[in-house]
Amino acid sequence: KITLGYAMTGSFCTLDKSLREMARLSSLGCEILPITSENAYTVSTRFGKAREIVTKVEDIAGKSVIHTVSGAEPIGPHHMCDVLLVAPCTGNTLSKITLGITDTPVTSIAEADLVGEPSAEDRHEVDGCQENSVELARRCGGEAELRLQEQE
Repeated sequence: KITLGYAMTGSFCTLDKSLREMARLSSLGCEILPITSENAYTVSTRFGKAREIVTKVEDIAGKSVIHTVSGAEPIGPHHMCDVLLVAPCTGNTLSKITLGITDTPVTSIAEADLVGEPSAEDRHEVDGCQENSVELARRCGGEAELRLQEQE
């Protein structure tokens, strides 16, 4: 069984789609280790209240959300996840990971195997993420394609 570090960043307009994918991966047999950026954990927007989103994540994962750098620090050294999926992954987060900037819970654990799912507005920045998501689904025991559709 794969332990999936499922990290969510502040692309608020795509969090709901990401939650559906998290639920699907959980149903395929992945153990979910939920991680969010500080913004995804605390900021309420017209797309949802922060507390409600966090509750949904915790209900799917069956665990408390890791949302601080100090909470995320043990993930790498203690091998707490087999692979890390960042969905949605904002352009800011992707840039920080690329440059080695580790100032958020999500970027601080990016030394794990990373499969990025860029947010709709940043999708053009990374090629091949959809194929990586399909491979992740296969590794979790399912054949379902994972699709975070672009915003319409």
